Amino acid sequence: MINILFRCDGSNEIGMGHIERCLVLANYIKKHCEAKINFAMRTSDIGFSRVGKYFPIIKSEEKNFNYYNWMTDTIIKVSANILILDVRDGLSRKDLRKIKYNHNIKIVTIDDPEDKRLESNLAFYPPVPQLEKMNWDNYKGKLNVGLEYYILNEKFAIQYKKKINNKPKILISMGGTDPENYTLKFLHLLIEIHGDFEIIILIGVGYSFLDELEKFIFDNNVKCTIIKDPKKVEDIFTMVDLGLLSFGVTAYEFASLGIPALYMCRTEDHKISSQLLCRENRGYVVGVENEIYNDYFNRIIGLFLNHLLPFNANRLEISNLKKITSMII
Repeated sequence: MINILFRCDGSNEIGMGHIERCLVLANYIKKHCEAKINFAMRTSDIGFSRVGKYFPIIKSEEKNFNYYNWMTDTIIKVSANILILDVRDGLSRKDLRKIKYNHNIKIVTIDDPEDKRLESNLAFYPPVPQLEKMNWDNYKGKLNVGLEYYILNEKFAIQYKKKINNKPKILISMGGTDPENYTLKFLHLLIEIHGDFEIIILIGVGYSFLDELEKFIFDNNVKCTIIKDPKKVEDIFTMVDLGLLSFGVTAYEFASLGIPALYMCRTEDHKISSQLLCRENRGYVVGVENEIYNDYFNRIIGLFLNHLLPFNANRLEISNLKKITSMII
């Protein structure tokens, strides 16, 4: 039997995107292949809780932490012969090289900007602009670039019947944790716009500003609906007409469903990555880091409400889990 070890983390600080796509891939492999799957994780309680529902977790001992020793011990413990990495926390290229050859283990890395990617046997990336600046000299693995290599849940590849709303529905979804509380900031902006639309707010398990959000809604008599961590998020997405999103996995989910979106990018790197979808008229960037483009945001919302927002409503074909899995296994 194949033994696969996933290495990823999720927390309020880094969000839950890395965990979510690893779970998508792990569950697909579990469903279609004979494989034993474990996760190696360093943080945090919300990440442990999410992954622990599905797979065993080997947690690190952070006191006197040594990355190489921990990974070596974990690989031996679970008899792993495939290591899948979706992490950016300082695992060095030197240590990964030693791990690879000392344990004769296949290394797979996902959307990895760090130098350790050069020690991988397989590397998967969406066709983002950053790849053009990465140095791949002497890389001996297989580099795979394309939308088919972006890991997305199969449920977003289904053609759903779009609901026709009497009033446009705008969804605010700022990720599983939203540490900057963009949710409240954009709710502020939306209620200042005079228009006939409904607001739905989707919050994740790691959102820590619920009391503040509910107080603002009560004090300002805001009419909106709050939904927390739904089991079938696709049902929420397909009932809305526009998504106001933290750029990441959800942006690709909306593009796959053919629903327009506005992106709040937590980093400059996210802004660069978003160009892939923006060029295809799948979405628009309305802020980066702590700066929200208020005037531009208001103009885009105005165009949307007047049915003048340029947008490609065709579903975007993203993610081929069968192909990805066949290459890994």
